[in-house]
Amino acid sequence: MFIITQGSVRVHDGNYNFATLSRGQVFGEYALLDTELRSASVTTLEKSTFLVLDQRTFYDIMINHSQILQGILQVLVARSRQNNILQEEIAREKTKN
Repeated sequence: MFIITQGSVRVHDGNYNFATLSRGQVFGEYALLDTELRSASVTTLEKSTFLVLDQRTFYDIMINHSQILQGILQVLVARSRQNNILQEEIAREKTKN
């Protein structure tokens, strides 16, 4: 998982933009829980810096710092809800065409 400490990024799949993220926001959070291939690409929009949280460190946090784990889980749930909304919008657009 990457935590943006400076700059901004675009989360996309080809020309379709999922989100623009900036300082304090995260991406790549699904990689903490599984090893499936990524579902989107991320491109910096300006000079950016990141903190990286790898899976092993995440598991250590799960065991020793439940408050941090709770925050990460909230991000995962929120992102999952956003993805569901996007999928519904894409499906509606496809049925219109």
